[in-house]
Amino acid sequence: MTLWIPRRNNTAAMRRIEDIYAHYGVVNNFKIRRLPTIDLLGWLGRKPGSPAARLAFYLQLFSFSLALALRMLFTKGEIFYSRDPFIVWLLSLIKPRHAVIFEAHQFSPTSAGKALQRRV
Repeated sequence: MTLWIPRRNNTAAMRRIEDIYAHYGVVNNFKIRRLPTIDLLGWLGRKPGSPAARLAFYLQLFSFSLALALRMLFTKGEIFYSRDPFIVWLLSLIKPRHAVIFEAHQFSPTSAGKALQRRV
């Protein structure tokens, strides 16, 4: 199994973590790979909930999703799993639908979010 995560500027505390598996209390039996993303959260997202922070978040989400979709075009796998509905929707466009799994942790409160969750 491979966990694909965005490459971004972490906080000082997160940068001090030497063993990410131990930090989260999980067994080191999977690979972690980072993909490029546009990370402006540190510059624009200083005030959580502000329009600038929301813009930075969605820019990072979109750029990571695009990088992931491009990477997945060249990645073989039996199952592609995510808890992000946008990423699952993108994966369903390039991978067999039976191989794409969505885990919903909560239901979206917005109509657009609900529509996307229904789709995936």
